[in-house]
Amino acid sequence: MTIAILGASGFVGQNLVDYLLKTTDHKILAISRHPQNLMTTTKNNKRLSAVHGDILDEPAMAKSLTGTTVAFYLVHTLGKNSRNFVEKEDKAAKAFCRVAKKCDIKRIIYLGGLGDEKQKLSKHLASRQSIGRILRQNLPLVLEFRASIIVGQGSTSFEVIKTLVNRLPIMILPNWAYTPIQPIAISDVTQYLAKAITVSVNRHEIIEIGGPEVMSYKEIMLRYAQFKGKSLHIICISFLPKWPGVLWLYLFLPKSLYNVTKSMVSSLPNSTVVTNNRSIEFFGNIKPIAIEASFN
Repeated sequence: MTIAILGASGFVGQNLVDYLLKTTDHKILAISRHPQNLMTTTKNNKRLSAVHGDILDEPAMAKSLTGTTVAFYLVHTLGKNSRNFVEKEDKAAKAFCRVAKKCDIKRIIYLGGLGDEKQKLSKHLASRQSIGRILRQNLPLVLEFRASIIVGQGSTSFEVIKTLVNRLPIMILPNWAYTPIQPIAISDVTQYLAKAITVSVNRHEIIEIGGPEVMSYKEIMLRYAQFKGKSLHIICISFLPKWPGVLWLYLFLPKSLYNVTKSMVSSLPNSTVVTNNRSIEFFGNIKPIAIEASFN
């Protein structure tokens, strides 16, 4: 079976490519704008084809995806040029749907974000969930996973936490420091995604995944500080406006991280915890590990 991974050079994509090559016999078609960024340990595998691809170049994408049975949609346009990212993501998803239908791909697996649809979501989280709806409305079978912070080396959210903890022994944070989140280790995410290739389903599914504990942003930062043996003091001020936090990110994060994170700041007040049990129903044999196991 040929498995296509769109967005293969991203954090989740790279880890998924590596995991599938190590644990399955599938042929992997890794499509991204930067295929040279794939893990060096996977590049020489005979079952891997790494190709450059632009999701908006529909003829080229159709040529690449011909013969594909399952496709992972891990495309995310939020990056260096984040202006109008919602429109860009919408356009990319619709282009992919047209190509996927033309190539008769049987199953699409998408990774989006947790967040209560009944509440006011940030532009970032709302866009993540909107992409899932576009896929479900246009394709025959879509498994949409939703996750909170993914913990592991290379995760944007986790790299921000690491950088701030390593550089700031004292932090002054607003109320979002207490927002409930359910972080999950990248090793668990890749397990869920891999098993979704063959899990028995006959309709669209939204599957929420998370680690074994619900915590707050404050707690995850304190835990990482403890793991690193660092002293960290966090002071929470309820009336603190949003802009000081954005300024801190600008001052203390590398430019590459800041460009992505500044558009994600508005998501911090949104609770991102698991609210359904579909992950247990479909993948009950996966037992998520404590996030400390992915600290480094």
